[in-house]
Amino acid sequence: MATTLIDAQKHNFPKFQLLLRVYAGTNNLDSKLVKELFTSDSSSPRIKRQYLDEHDGIAGWEFENAPPLNQSDEVHTWQLRAFMNASELLRHLSPKVFQRIREIGNEADLCLVGYNGPIPRALIKELGRLELGLFVIGLPD
Repeated sequence: MATTLIDAQKHNFPKFQLLLRVYAGTNNLDSKLVKELFTSDSSSPRIKRQYLDEHDGIAGWEFENAPPLNQSDEVHTWQLRAFMNASELLRHLSPKVFQRIREIGNEADLCLVGYNGPIPRALIKELGRLELGLFVIGLPD
């Protein structure tokens, strides 16, 4: 039997999060570059929070998952508001941003936490265009 979001809440499974992450790869996280890259959109309503942890070598955005989708075609296409928000924001970023991150020895990906289900095609398309990986931390079955 598959785990539902209600089951996840009852059992303290990881809460849903969708994160754009930049992290240390072969070199330490270049926090100055990360701040430059992420400053322009940090006040967007599509972003729940921006984070930077220099000690752990990770930075990025958590995408907002509100308000809930209310139209059946939106729900069918996007499943969750956070997927729509991430797709829209990523659409406006250049692949050169992430190429620069990789050139300095850092890495970037989209991290999906606490979710089992379909991932919208439009989001997968943006990940491919930007050459970003998808790291999934799903719910237990």
